[in-house]
Amino acid sequence: MHGVISRFVGQFRCALRIPVIYTLRLHPLSTGVGEGEALGSDLTVGEQKIIAKLRESFPDASDIQVSDISGGCGAMYQISIEAPAFTGLKTVQQHRLVNEALANEIKSMHGLQLNTKAPDKKKK
Repeated sequence: MHGVISRFVGQFRCALRIPVIYTLRLHPLSTGVGEGEALGSDLTVGEQKIIAKLRESFPDASDIQVSDISGGCGAMYQISIEAPAFTGLKTVQQHRLVNEALANEIKSMHGLQLNTKAPDKKKK
């Protein structure tokens, strides 16, 4: 019995020694388009498509940040958007608007981190 436990513990220790494989990103983690900026060439195709779709759905957005956080394969995105369309809406309502705008794109995603907000009235 002791040999079985010892072998199990040894296998567990070996499992912990397995190195973590990191994906090399050739573009910054935070990519996006601010007011008056063009789409950059350092964006993945998926990031470009999402930004274009959000620009179409929220033309008055002052800031859109999209980052493929799945290592470039398009399975998971982090999106941050600031738009007047969110003024007076609860967070869940803001997220619904974005989800509706990206309905087709979301179908092929594994996950989505979403941060939405309305512009500060004090800024203007």
